[in-house]
Amino acid sequence: MSRQFAQETPRKKALFTLPLIVVTLLVCETPTIGQEGSTPPRPDVTRTIEHDGVQRTYHVHLPPRFGVAKKLRPAVLGLHGGGGSGRRFAKGSTGGTLLRASEKRDVVLILPEGLNGHWNDGRTEVFRGRKGPDDVGFLRKVIDDAVRTFHLDPRRIFATGISNGGFMSLRLAVDLSERIAAVAPVAAQMTPVLAARKPKRPVSILFMCGTKDPIVPYGGGVVRVHPFGRGRGRVLSVADSVSYWRSIDACKSPPRVQHLKDRNPEDGTTVEVFRHAGGRNGTEVVLFKVIGGGHAWPGRGQERSRLKRRLVGRASTEIDAGAVILDFLLAHARTRSATPRKARTDSGRPSRR
Repeated sequence: MSRQFAQETPRKKALFTLPLIVVTLLVCETPTIGQEGSTPPRPDVTRTIEHDGVQRTYHVHLPPRFGVAKKLRPAVLGLHGGGGSGRRFAKGSTGGTLLRASEKRDVVLILPEGLNGHWNDGRTEVFRGRKGPDDVGFLRKVIDDAVRTFHLDPRRIFATGISNGGFMSLRLAVDLSERIAAVAPVAAQMTPVLAARKPKRPVSILFMCGTKDPIVPYGGGVVRVHPFGRGRGRVLSVADSVSYWRSIDACKSPPRVQHLKDRNPEDGTTVEVFRHAGGRNGTEVVLFKVIGGGHAWPGRGQERSRLKRRLVGRASTEIDAGAVILDFLLAHARTRSATPRKARTDSGRPSRR
């Protein structure tokens, strides 16, 4: 556990130390992102906006060519996991894969901060009857501010995230579908609360879930940060989550299934891809089923600590999740009729067997 985290944790919450440790394992401390500079802005920018009377921040990582080629660029909201931060998400829980992929593909990466390190993702049980913060409204403001400030393409605004951030990306797909073109949640599924609603527009979805996730059960059920911890809301199974979006997007064709080559047998995972295409407005629903995978971002590398591996499970090294996710998102701009470009299924080398 980092020194910063230890200092910020009140002693009276010592009883809950283990759950907090588990959440913290999903993120790592990273160097401070710089403040906004002169025109053109520095590669890393921090902005503050007011929402519901609270000053809130988001960070922006600009691609190397941002100040060279003047054009409307796509942007991806990267939403950190519970107990994390935008700064840690960029290099910690994603292992830097999303950051590198965004630079290579000339994508602006937006890293908002949840209040107290968490997102109000729609799991009402987490707040125990209390009204949580309006994070949908906050992220809408983030999008509006970033589009104006960084000359973003409003048709190519996407979201991804892990765990709590993955749940929040799904909430954006439901509650902010008029602004979000596609989302890619990692280690997260639909909740009953979200599944009871319908988005205004079809949205392309990529799920990336581990079958051995010890925190968010692949088959659905109660989310727990450790086996004896209190429940943090219920989730649908991955199969039911996919079915929900297939129905919303009207993807009626049977799935195209790919078995990706086992490039690293030692990591104990393999990956199967289920692609449901042909949806309304060119949408599709894709599942990357990480067989043997845990509550981790594929491609970030295995945890060195045995305890951490036991708590969060295996991190697959079969795919580069950052590259996979950005290729999928960029293939699904928000449009009325265009069919999306074919997205790659791994880090650039599709493989079938």
